[in-house]
Amino acid sequence: TNFAGPARNPRTGETEGGWWRVDLGPNKSLRCDYYAARRNGELEGQPRCWVLEGSADGEGWWTLRRHCGDDALATPGVWGAWPVPPPGNGRSCRYLRVRLTENTGIDGEVSGWRLRLSNLEFYGVLST
Repeated sequence: TNFAGPARNPRTGETEGGWWRVDLGPNKSLRCDYYAARRNGELEGQPRCWVLEGSADGEGWWTLRRHCGDDALATPGVWGAWPVPPPGNGRSCRYLRVRLTENTGIDGEVSGWRLRLSNLEFYGVLST
């Protein structure tokens, strides 16, 4: 599992949101049907807009599910869970990533680009 962010995109100069990435390892892939996330205990920075993305190689990413204005993680420490609808749930991924797409801070502060999670779980069909 890797996480990062916020980061400045070297091509655009724009600040991009933090992310969490899971690598299932060589010769493994998951057709993700459902996923769950737990918000960390910090009071600020409720994630409301993010994407779940999949990749076969960790370079090219496709969107499995998009969230905008989602209040499921409004309370610190709470779990949220969501289905992955078609066509996203039909593709197998070695890598899965949750990436923040909107600043959660006041007046666009850089710390608002941190993705404040403590746990991620993925469910589906695992191929080895």
